[in-house]
Amino acid sequence: MPVRSFPRLGALLACFLLAAPLAAQTPGATAEARPERPAQAFEAARVLFDGGHYGAAERAFADFLERHPRDVRVPEALFRQAESALATRDDRAAAALFDAFATRYPTSPLAPRARLALGRYYVASGDDALAEDALLAASGRGPAASRAEAHYLLGLVYSRQNRLAGAAAAFERAAVDDTPWAPRALYAIGALATDARDWAAAADALGRLRARYPGSPEDVTSGLALADALFRTGRYADAADEAGRRRPTLTGDDADRAALVKGEARLLLGQRLPADTALAAVSPD
Repeated sequence: MPVRSFPRLGALLACFLLAAPLAAQTPGATAEARPERPAQAFEAARVLFDGGHYGAAERAFADFLERHPRDVRVPEALFRQAESALATRDDRAAAALFDAFATRYPTSPLAPRARLALGRYYVASGDDALAEDALLAASGRGPAASRAEAHYLLGLVYSRQNRLAGAAAAFERAAVDDTPWAPRALYAIGALATDARDWAAAADALGRLRARYPGSPEDVTSGLALADALFRTGRYADAADEAGRRRPTLTGDDADRAALVKGEARLLLGQRLPADTALAAVSPD
């Protein structure tokens, strides 16, 4: 009978080690996998948010909050969930989440941003009372641009309520710092004053707009409003200069009106030749 040969011990050991991972994957061979750690869950949600996958991010942050309600990252997770909802245009859900955040964490550095987001939502939805509360809370803290936006939106709320003095004051506060809201606020002050026929206030606001933000969309949109206000306050030389500066940027009836303002202002100053030159530019039609 032939003698059987057996594998050496090293080969048997290698076979055992190779088979071990397979045994580990066999159902019931080991305990259940360890639950995901809070840091990993939060980071996974944040990666989704940073990648622009806002719907998935909102669900991931909600899941994190449900699984880890005592984790130190809970405030930021709630805020990011609200931002994710906002990014998916679920304004109602976002407002509820921002409200929950501002209520639970009123001293958080993120609280002013949550209140500002709430203010935007309430302004857009026409709920002026809630908008005022949220914006007043947002206007006292945070970066200059956020505070300016809160004041500007308050000005819109007050204007809508015909609280014109409050609106003007809010717009003035929005114009203090050089933020994107300052030219909008100065334009709004000028518009309020023009509607009220307060030509001195209109000239002041629109003059500051021209001086601080020449060529800005708000400065361009103001058209001949500054020249008109200067003319009506008796500042004829300034009115003529402003109308002359504006006229090359205007067309049609607006260009003709600029020539008229300039010409009439020069006439009132006793400057007949410059007046005739300006008025000659008016279209005969």
